[in-house]
Amino acid sequence: MAITDAQNPLLGEATCGTLLQKLQEIWDEVGESDDDRDKMLIQIEQECLDVYKKKVEQAAKSRVQLLEALSDAKIELARLLSALGEKSFAGIPEKTSGTIKEQLAAIAPALEQLWEQKAERVKEFSDVLSQIQKICGEIAGNLNISDAPARVEGCTRSSNL
Repeated sequence: MAITDAQNPLLGEATCGTLLQKLQEIWDEVGESDDDRDKMLIQIEQECLDVYKKKVEQAAKSRVQLLEALSDAKIELARLLSALGEKSFAGIPEKTSGTIKEQLAAIAPALEQLWEQKAERVKEFSDVLSQIQKICGEIAGNLNISDAPARVEGCTRSSNL
């Protein structure tokens, strides 16, 4: 006998109550004893508990990962401020309340801005270093930039000037 859409509770809108009612109708039709029904209901409850436990464990693991990400973001923020020689930064959110996701979202723009500042300073430093290398090359009478790093050390000593 084929199961029609009307006979299959899983194909329509299903709630725990409607599924339990359908299960009891099937048990009545089959002739399951009360003891067997009780055992099956206990088994169903245990399976539901197992699913809930798994979901709670997943949520707890997610929370731990978010807390680690928040901690890492705060450490990165402090590291960037230190590397840039900043004691404070206007873009840092002052409130540390709210959900973990809200706190992460509040820190993200400040981190992005500080990463950009750091990249700019690294570029500026590289440009200045290139200029120093060029000047050292000119002083030494050699414009070959490939020798420049070794010459920068020599150029900075007062005895070589």
